Amino acid sequence: MPGLRDHASPSRGPGEHGDDTRQHLRWARDPRDRRGLERARAQRVRPRPRHARRALDALRGGREEILIGGGGEQRTLRTTARYADMWHGFGTTEQMAHKLAVLGKHCVEVGRDRNEIMPFAGKWVVIREDPAEAQRVRERIARHHGMSTTPEPFIGGPEQIAQSIAAYWKIGVKGFIVAFAEPFDVESIERLATEVRPRLEALTSETPAAVSR
Repeated sequence: MPGLRDHASPSRGPGEHGDDTRQHLRWARDPRDRRGLERARAQRVRPRPRHARRALDALRGGREEILIGGGGEQRTLRTTARYADMWHGFGTTEQMAHKLAVLGKHCVEVGRDRNEIMPFAGKWVVIREDPAEAQRVRERIARHHGMSTTPEPFIGGPEQIAQSIAAYWKIGVKGFIVAFAEPFDVESIERLATEVRPRLEALTSETPAAVSR
């Protein structure tokens, strides 16, 4: 990296280096000297995403937004409280509610408003009214990836799936990442967009879902 002067002792763990990197990703303007576990002079963060040129100049002072995923209560959620704009957690609604409470405590400790951080949850979905057909989809994915056990997605018709996702919104989750894996379940992907999403938007007042591989 241009301008990089030297590195810190390798005895420091990856968590410390990750915190250092996230701190510098929050730069509002560059170039800037960097003095942390790694040191650099007149460093620039490149490449910037295309949307950063306008939207982030207005919304975030010209810096990139940071999403942190994970649920470690001692380090990950504390790092999230310090640096993240978005947080992606995993688990049931009860587990997510607990993690959000822990995140809120860390935000208080570091002097940050928890509402500045947008929380996401996520899960696989199989949209089928027939449980036997849904099981065949799960088994096909498990065989393809050599899984010893089948994944545990949300299973059901569009209304049931919408209700399951909306339950996260009710506890404070503002985004839901629906994951799919090869071999792709095209029927579920299409029905998520055409049947689940309208129902979900009726249950919540915000656009709630993104789709990821």
